[in-house]
Order: sequence, then C-alpha cells, then structure tokens
Amino acid sequence: MTDAPRPPWRHAALAVLGAALPAWLMHWVVLGHHAGYALLDPDRDYHLAISRAWTEQGLPRSIPEVAGLGWGSYFPDKEFLFHALTGLGYRLAGEASFATLLPLLVGVLALVLGGAAARAGAAWRAGVLLVLCLVLNDDVGHRLLLLRPHLLAMAAFSGLVWALLAGSVRAVAATAGLFALAYHGVFVPAALLGLAWLYSFRAGPSWRRMAYAGAAGLLVGLLVNPYFPSNVEMGFTHLALALDKDLGLGVDIGRESVPFRTDQFLQANLALLGVLAAGVWAWRRSARHDPAPDPVLEFLLAASAVFILLALKNPRAMEYAAPLVVCLGAAAWTRLAALPRGDPLLLAAVTALALPGAWALWALQVPEPVAAEAARQAARALPPSATGRLVFNCEWHRTPYLLHERPGVRFLDILEPALLARAWPDASRARDALRRGAIPDPAAVLGGVLGAAYVLCQDPAVIDQLEHDPSFVRLHPPDDPVHPPPPRTPHVYEIRPARAAFATRLLAAAVPPVPTAAFATVVPAAGVGLQPVEMPLTEHVVSSFLDFGALLPGNTPQGHSRCVVARVPPETAAQHAGSTRLGVGGGRNVRIWLNGAPLYASDGAFASARLVQVMVPLPAPLAPGDTLDAVVCSAAGSAYLGLALSFWTEETLEASCRARPARRTTPAPEFPLVGAQRRTCLGPLAAPAPRGPG
Repeated sequence: MTDAPRPPWRHAALAVLGAALPAWLMHWVVLGHHAGYALLDPDRDYHLAISRAWTEQGLPRSIPEVAGLGWGSYFPDKEFLFHALTGLGYRLAGEASFATLLPLLVGVLALVLGGAAARAGAAWRAGVLLVLCLVLNDDVGHRLLLLRPHLLAMAAFSGLVWALLAGSVRAVAATAGLFALAYHGVFVPAALLGLAWLYSFRAGPSWRRMAYAGAAGLLVGLLVNPYFPSNVEMGFTHLALALDKDLGLGVDIGRESVPFRTDQFLQANLALLGVLAAGVWAWRRSARHDPAPDPVLEFLLAASAVFILLALKNPRAMEYAAPLVVCLGAAAWTRLAALPRGDPLLLAAVTALALPGAWALWALQVPEPVAAEAARQAARALPPSATGRLVFNCEWHRTPYLLHERPGVRFLDILEPALLARAWPDASRARDALRRGAIPDPAAVLGGVLGAAYVLCQDPAVIDQLEHDPSFVRLHPPDDPVHPPPPRTPHVYEIRPARAAFATRLLAAAVPPVPTAAFATVVPAAGVGLQPVEMPLTEHVVSSFLDFGALLPGNTPQGHSRCVVARVPPETAAQHAGSTRLGVGGGRNVRIWLNGAPLYASDGAFASARLVQVMVPLPAPLAPGDTLDAVVCSAAGSAYLGLALSFWTEETLEASCRARPARRTTPAPEFPLVGAQRRTCLGPLAAPAPRGPG
C-alpha cells in the first residue's frame, strides 16, 4: 500500500517552515550570544511606558509627560498596531512579555519572508539566504535584536512582496493596509507598489491591478488608523529626516539614520551585493535563452537595486532591501542551479561573502548595561515633588527612562529632536544654545522663560556650567571623592532662585573699537563723556547676566576689539554692603576696579560664559559709597560679551554651599589662584589683580 499524495498546501507549508526555521534558530543563537543587548535600547523603555498606558487607559489619547510636544492634549502614535500588540503582552505578563515578544516577532518575520522567498525559488536555498543575508547581516542583524516597530513593518513588507509574487490582488491590498496600521513609513510600501506599477508596462495589466489594490489598501489602512491624520503627518516628517533633511530646524538625527562609510557599507552588505550581482547574471542568462519576461526575477532585481541605492542615503532602507535581496537570491540561485556544480559553488560564494558581516555581528561589543542603568538611576533621583513639574532634558534620547521610571514627571521631547524643533522652537534653540555654552544665565532661560524646575543632562560642558551656577543644586549623583562618577554620567539638578546675590542693574557705555593688542589699556575713564545706558532687563525674565552686545557697533574693524565700561550704581552697591567676596562671570576678558584701584583682571579670555567664573576676595567688606567699575573686552565675532557680578558674605556663601552637594571646583588653568586648595563651591578664589593703568 502506498501513501496518498500530500495535498499542495502541505507542500507549501513545509516549504515555508523549511525556509524560516533555520533563520529563527540562528536568531536565537545570536540573541543568546548578545544577551542584554536589547536592555541597552532607550526605545525599549519608551515602548514599555506606552504599553503600560495601554493597560491603564486603553488606547492612549494623551501622554501628558511629553510637555514640549503637546502630547498632553493629543498623542500622535505612529506605531498603532505595534503598541496594540505590546499593550496586550503587557496586560498578560507585564514587562516580562517583552522578552517573549522579540523572538515571536522575529519568528513571524522569518515565516512570512520564508514564504516569499520559497515562492521565488527552492525552499532550502531560501532558508540559506535568510540566515546569511538577514539574520547574520551586520547591517540588519543587530536590528533584529531590538524590540521595535520596524520588526512588524518588515514582516508586513515581506508579506506584500509575497503577495506580489503570488499575484494575489486581495493579499496585496491586505498586507499594504496592515503596514499602514503598523508603521508610519507608508512611503516604503508605496515605493514598492510604484515599482510594480512601472513594471506593469512590461509584464502586463495584472501588475497594474495589484499596484492599484495596494494603493487602496494603504489608503484604507491610513484612514482607519485611530490616530489619523497625525499618522500621515508623522510619516512625512520622518520621510524628510530619512532624506537627510532636518526640516530647516538645524537639529541632529538618530545615529541609526546616519549613512555608513563606504568600507562599512561594503563589509556589512557584501553578501547582499553579491546576490544582487548573481541576480543580474541570472537575468541576462535567462534573457538569452527566453526573450519572454521573467516577472519574478526581473521585478525583484529592480526593486532590490532601488532599495539598496536608497540604503546608501539612509541605512534604514536596508531593513527592506534585505528581504527583497533574499527573495531575489532564491530566484536567481534556482535559475543558476543548472550550471555545472551550480549549487555547491553558489553556496560557497554566498557563504564567503557573508562571513565578514557575520563575524562583525558576532564580534559586536555589547557594553555592560551601565549607561542605561545610570540613566534610570538619574530618573529615580528626582524627588516626589517633581511630579507635574517640567524637567529640561539636554538629550532627547534620555527621556524614555524618565517616561518609564517616573510617570507624571514632565519633560521636553522624545524619539526625535526634530519634533521639538517644530512644536516648541524656543525650547529647541535653548537646548542647542546651552550645549554650545551660549547661555550665560541658564536659570533665567530654563526656569524663567521655559518654566523648568529641574535639569537632566549628561553633557560634560553643561554639567561644568551648572556646577558653578548658584541657581542649580545637584541632586544626582551624590558626592563621592573616592569613587567619582564616570564621564557622561547623567546629572540631575534642581533650579532654585539665587538672584539676591546679583547686581542686575549696571550703567554701561560702549568704547569705540580699539586694537586688540591695546585693549588692556582701556580703563574706566574711557567711559567718561560717553552717554551711559542703563542696561535693560530681558523681556521675559530678570537675568543675572547682562549682555552688552546691543551696545556695540556692528562693524568692528579687523584686528580690533570691542569694549564696554560698566559701573555698579551706588544704590546697588549699598544694597550689598558687607559683602566680602565678588563673584565674577561673563567675559570674555574682564577687569574690575574698586574705588579706582585695580581689584581683579582675568588672565586671558574666559573659556565659557558662566555666572561665576571666579570668586574675588574684597580687601575689606563692601561699604556704602564704594564704587565698582568694570571693563569687558572681546574680539569681534566672539560667542558672547557680557558681565555677571554677584556679592557674597561668608555666611551667604556657606549657606549656598550647604544647599549644593557639589563642594568641589576644577579651576581652569588661566585663573591665577590665591592657593590651590582655597576654593568655594562656585568657583576658584582669585588672586588680586596686578597693578596696571589706574
């Protein structure tokens, strides 16, 4: 008795499983080798928080924590279907579900792409290519180790390829609509459908019908998405970023969208380029033997070439080029297998080409999860009173930890810096200026203009500035002179008003430009006879730093410096009577006279604009009637020119230092110091000014 023939669907199912299973098993091997890699992904904390919101409130319509983007009134989720899936997993198993969802989604991707590749060629060849050109590809393989929405998008895209190869109009419409629900980047399937429409002029109207059906499916998917029309807007925004446009806002983009160097691109994608070359060879060989179109081979060859070219512009395109190349390789390999020893030679060639990328992926250095844990510790360091308050975040990629660890705490932005630049340009410009050292009085801008109560920052230049600003009290990390925090540790500061110590009213007069070599000869008497101007306060806030830029001529001759003579009004000096130290900030070159005698001179230009660069001891407590004059000079084109003066007694200085965990300072080498150990919590203690022109 012989076995009855198996029905065709069983053959197809076994082919799909045979192509997908090796890739899925290899993914488990790579995932185990790089255990913990997904835990370093900031986006994981974002998706965890959104999944938690699905559990708590159903479909999230607002995320009030993301204050700078306006998400408190409307949340434009660009990954609806993905978050519906992760939200269900969170409801069933909490955060532990994320460890299961990652291999589950990769398994779905492997099954769908395995089906598409098996449709194009022999199943075992499709399975080999899935392993070598997708799972072990250095450009794409590490993206399979992250639980992000692109996994669902890749699966839907692979399903669309399968439907086109099968010639199913309904399946094309369904998979296109599924992509629109899963991911914002509908321009990806739209590009593939556009290629199908163009190919219809060679292969016949059936391809045109599929292109129209796919376009209809995309449109329906966009319209029934509960986040329409923001899903369309987010799609256009990310398309502009993918094309290397910052929307005219001067912001950075995610590292994953930065094009590779040529050598990096070749090493990661040598196997894919080799398969593309094999596809050209198979197409030319097929055309010589049969002039009739080969729709599967020709369409996959054209689509693979287009998406690889797009990947030269933006590496994210390789997430869709790789599935196309796998299918192309299966088709080309099957057509070239008739060559003498075709199978073993092609297998050896693809394996050899895949080895550099596979080795790079295997040797990927996965750091200890110190950085991610440090960011979570910083988020947890915010006090309970921070709930509902705004945290100014210097880095947009640190906010997922805030959203996950401290729900209820508000911050500026998340996911992409371009979003903040569009929604709140003032905050985006303030962040850029702060990181460039162009905001001498951060508390006036961050607290007064933007309304922030806390700062979360890991930029060393910003941390150095805030450490020397009496308006900022560090909450994290704690002082540990034995084990100082490693570089780029996220710091948390509370903004506290410290305006009482500052002289915010100065009389100033601009001196005509002087040769840079002679600016040290400018003395307060240079301002006699010039029209004094009472420095206005800023429009929005009382600033402790007075910018003299508006007083200065716009066209300074080359080789000349701009100088301003400033005087503390007598009534302001009387308000600070009894002060024993003078805090000096601003710059770039500052000299100060007390009662006509030189008191302090900076030794060269200050390195940055800070409220307190140095603490100057007064020879005697400040008395009513004392006069304080200053000369500030700067070369034309310098980043800043202004002055900040603050008055301190030993008691007020000690009180300020008690409120600040940081009692250390790092004197800049250009400061002449009284003694290397005589420092304050705000700045080094300066030596008296050298005697000079009085």
